[in-house]
Amino acid sequence: MGGGADRRREGGWPMMAAAPECPHCGGPLTPPPPVDLGDVTIDRAVKRIIWRGRTLRLAPTLYSIVDQLVAARGRLVASWALMRNAGYRGDDPAGNLKVHLWRLRKIAPDLPIYVDADIGCAWRVETNQ
Repeated sequence: MGGGADRRREGGWPMMAAAPECPHCGGPLTPPPPVDLGDVTIDRAVKRIIWRGRTLRLAPTLYSIVDQLVAARGRLVASWALMRNAGYRGDDPAGNLKVHLWRLRKIAPDLPIYVDADIGCAWRVETNQ
């Protein structure tokens, strides 16, 4: 037998369980930490958004839009970029975004989403610090 197997059997180098690795880059597969900005918490590991203590039940596109806006931390995000990153590949991203924002406002009317009709949207960041 090889020397390595003998050492392990005789108390040599301990066998450690390998951490799961990404099949593409080989990096460790660790869930991203939750994003907590006071009123909103986004748990990206399970794709859950908690708004003012209430879990929002959102379709994947709506989740993606809110996640992108919160990640931008108050900066304006172009309509086409929001929709492209949410997986939309149609001809009218701005019109489609309006429909998704209407759905979001039905689910949570008090979400602080600012809309600039010509450019895109932003998450209003509270500045009461």
